[in-house]
Amino acid sequence: PSNPTGGVHDQTLCLELAKVLDSYPSVAILADEIYERLIYSDSGKCPCFAGLPNMFERTMTVNGFSKAYAMTGMRLGYLAAPARLTKAVTTIQSQLTSCAGSISQAAGVAALTLVPETEME
Repeated sequence: PSNPTGGVHDQTLCLELAKVLDSYPSVAILADEIYERLIYSDSGKCPCFAGLPNMFERTMTVNGFSKAYAMTGMRLGYLAAPARLTKAVTTIQSQLTSCAGSISQAAGVAALTLVPETEME
């Protein structure tokens, strides 16, 4: 959230960060991957931090629909993480915010089911 540059780290930097984090196994990682489909570099790929060696069990990936599906203002996002982390996050989130509006939810379903993957490339 609040990424004014829209910058995305490349695979090399992410691997370097993961190597450092290996020395700190109790540190949880929050990976904001909202720009994963808006890559204008030669590689055209956004590395998934949870997919790096030893990072899955401690990474919470946040993403949403506003950037990739041009749904700005709809405020529809999600978290992907191992069950032990999502349980804790759900406990906190349920006390801080309400659910997304029904129109945003319907738009998200339409984006996932009606927009072909080829259009997202």
